[in-house]
Amino acid sequence: MKYVLIAIIIIIPLIMTAALIAGMIYKKTFYVRMAEPTGFIPFYFGKHPELHHEAFNCRSDVDTDIKGLLLIPDDQPEALIVMTHGYNMSCENYMPLAHRFCDSGFMVLMFDSTGCGMSGGPGIYGLPQHIPDMKSVLDAVSKNERLSNLPLLLFGHSWGGYAACCVSLLSAYPVKGILTCGAFRKSLSSMIPSMKRRFHAAAPLLIKAAEILEKLLFGKTASFTSSEGLRTAGCPARLYHSRDDAVVGYEESFETMKKELSDLENISFIGLDGRNHDLYLPPENDRRQREIRKELKSAKDPVKAALLKDELWSLMSETDEDLAQEFIGFFKECIS
Repeated sequence: MKYVLIAIIIIIPLIMTAALIAGMIYKKTFYVRMAEPTGFIPFYFGKHPELHHEAFNCRSDVDTDIKGLLLIPDDQPEALIVMTHGYNMSCENYMPLAHRFCDSGFMVLMFDSTGCGMSGGPGIYGLPQHIPDMKSVLDAVSKNERLSNLPLLLFGHSWGGYAACCVSLLSAYPVKGILTCGAFRKSLSSMIPSMKRRFHAAAPLLIKAAEILEKLLFGKTASFTSSEGLRTAGCPARLYHSRDDAVVGYEESFETMKKELSDLENISFIGLDGRNHDLYLPPENDRRQREIRKELKSAKDPVKAALLKDELWSLMSETDEDLAQEFIGFFKECIS
């Protein structure tokens, strides 16, 4: 009886407090719109008028407009690459890489998830939302005669890598290959590094409370892991991750998945050094982009802000050419 009273007086209020704090953090983190269009995409197309493109649109499972872009090669496409973006990012961040894919003979479909970029919705609702959004996109692809006749390949960065890996747990698709950069293993595993930095010993309790909240919001989808999804997809996959990734922990995600999937020969793991989280960019480019984005938040002089924006858009127009060719080589192998 004594211990029951202790539980009622101490443990239960502690759990309730953790749940309240986790709920507040979750809502503040996710129930907001992200990566609103800046004008970079029209700017990029203006610089590359030879790049053929069309608008893409479908409906999500939460009845929002999912919008994106189709990049169309000059000749008959060899395959379709569906690209999925990272947290607080959008199609804008992948234009030059998508351009390289297109120049190499692939049709490319990029889309913004619910609450992000061009797409509708008041916010992203939560990290698992990216998976049903991707399902909605792939369902639309399967109903489109021009797109469904092409071999299907998936590219995902960070949050998008998680969605690309997990979507096969919602529905079966004829995916020929999956490539990810800095993907996280499970929804909230992406928050572990930052939660540990902010809340120290209380982090595990807060994460557990957030997991319960996600389960209530998304059901079984909240429990999906990239490892389970890759095992279900059964196609060749290549996962890249940088050991100094400050956003998605190398050990929590990459190394854990590597152990969980060590029995599969169709999945390869590429660990890199000094590439941080946006590893598809040259390191100096990535570092400078981060600096500029911070400077723009506090820039009060409109002339300085305009110069910073011009520099940022110039950097956003670049990608790591060697790594892009490596990605292209993998995709070519998947459809050969």
